[in-house]
Amino acid sequence: MGDNPFRDSRLNPFAGTSYSFDSGTSAHPPQNDFSVRSTNNNQSSFQRADSPNDDAAYNDQHPPQRDDSFSYAPNSNAIPLSSIPPSSAAYGGPNSADGSYTSPNRLTTSASAGGLNQRRPSAGLSDVGSYMSNGNAGRRAASIRSAGTMGGARSFISMRSTGTTNRKAFVSTRLKGEIYKPWLENPDPAQKWARWIIIGSVILGFGIVGLLCWDGYRTTPHIGKLCLVMEDNFETLDTTKWQREVNIGGFGNGEFDWTTDDDANTFVEDNTLYIVPTLTSDILTDAQINNGYTLNLTDTCTASNTTGPNCIRTSNSTTGTMLPPVRSARLTTKLSHNIRYGKVEFQAKMPTGDWLWPAIWMLPTENYYGAWPISGEIDIIEGRGNAASYAFQGLNYITSALHWGPSKGLDRYYWTWGWIEQRRRYYNSGYRTYGLEWTDKYLWTYVDSRINQMVALDFTKENFFKRGKFPSVVANGTDQITLVNPWIKSYNNSAPFDRSFYLIMDVAVGGTNGWFPDGVGDKPWVDSASSAVNDFYNATAKWYPTWPTDPKERGMAIKNLKMWQSC
Repeated sequence: MGDNPFRDSRLNPFAGTSYSFDSGTSAHPPQNDFSVRSTNNNQSSFQRADSPNDDAAYNDQHPPQRDDSFSYAPNSNAIPLSSIPPSSAAYGGPNSADGSYTSPNRLTTSASAGGLNQRRPSAGLSDVGSYMSNGNAGRRAASIRSAGTMGGARSFISMRSTGTTNRKAFVSTRLKGEIYKPWLENPDPAQKWARWIIIGSVILGFGIVGLLCWDGYRTTPHIGKLCLVMEDNFETLDTTKWQREVNIGGFGNGEFDWTTDDDANTFVEDNTLYIVPTLTSDILTDAQINNGYTLNLTDTCTASNTTGPNCIRTSNSTTGTMLPPVRSARLTTKLSHNIRYGKVEFQAKMPTGDWLWPAIWMLPTENYYGAWPISGEIDIIEGRGNAASYAFQGLNYITSALHWGPSKGLDRYYWTWGWIEQRRRYYNSGYRTYGLEWTDKYLWTYVDSRINQMVALDFTKENFFKRGKFPSVVANGTDQITLVNPWIKSYNNSAPFDRSFYLIMDVAVGGTNGWFPDGVGDKPWVDSASSAVNDFYNATAKWYPTWPTDPKERGMAIKNLKMWQSC
């Protein structure tokens, strides 16, 4: 029969146990399902099943005792009962030592200390066995079931036993007591050096990081002590702080708007200041704008010459002179607050609409070094209301710049110009914090944080005349003029940005100074054309639909503005 794993008592769950089989009497005839009783000292109990289909009842009366089991069935890798050879008696014969029983189905089974013998029916029999063990108490429960069909009958053998076996107790391989460690007797010097190299490297790394942090802090400019000069939370439009400029002259940029003191163009709501452009046609007819109407602002105009073109204009269709087609606003602190070195910070949301030009910037309180741009200009922020698809920095850009130079033609703003692009959240979609830090050693403009800089200038390295790399000789018509440093009377490298500047906030519209380059974004006018403002106005049906009907979206919104002076 080959090697029998059950001959080894360590593998045989039935070793050390003998069983007798109750075949019934005349009063209790044998059933197709019957039970086996143990005759050894294990005192196992096996009960008869009362019906051929009473497996469930048997299982209810004899639930599994433990949680460790194995099973086997014919035609599988498990060991079938039929493969277990006889250990003390022949098939079908009596076992005088242990007793035997031959069922009506010609099934002969005997069990002894040596094993379990079984002769199976000729066909239709399947075997299932399960083995359960309690390792903690060294006790076992075994169940063997053999079920088959012969002539419609069903055979069932059940065997359960609990008892002590001779299986060897588990022996732990855990080391106990003092353990010999030979490597401690002759330690490797390399391990000691490796340990100290690692520790030293960690200490050195922390030292280098600390040194870099200290050097970064040491070299980072600090603005020093500041004194608050002005704070405006815009509960109202405080005219003691802000002057609304009234002007139709274009402020040197050829702007197409008329700046007013009208509440439609400047108003405060929910602690926010709004500067909103509107159409002139809201108050004047198209005929008046184009011909035969004189706009006289001498009573309210804030220009130095109230009788000049900045305050008076007459529309004339013959000469192509028309009134500004758009009204907007420009507010300044020229008459109230200014700073020489310090800080400005505020929150703002940019306007939406083609050809809108929002800006918050600063001009000197006096042209100490000369006319613009000699005395300088600080543009904290500037933008464009055109959509992000506009090829020359639309709503997705915010820019900052300084204007300076010995003449208009030599304005070197492009060397002190910077910007920050937003790819998702554009500058018209919400409030952002903008700021300026300015000392005699540096000047920064930033968005949201002083480390997110647009312009960052170090004044300590060179003065602006050297920075500009201006030619030594310039042409003035047919004459050649030697160029002289216009800031030579100042000992500060920061000149011309070493004088007092005041704050300006405005939303301009259009212009002929190149802020909106020709040929970009279907621009409807050409800067050099005398009819530029007329061409812009004639294209109203094209650009005006891009302006939101909500004035709060069409205008620039500002809140929480503060100005500090270095002190």
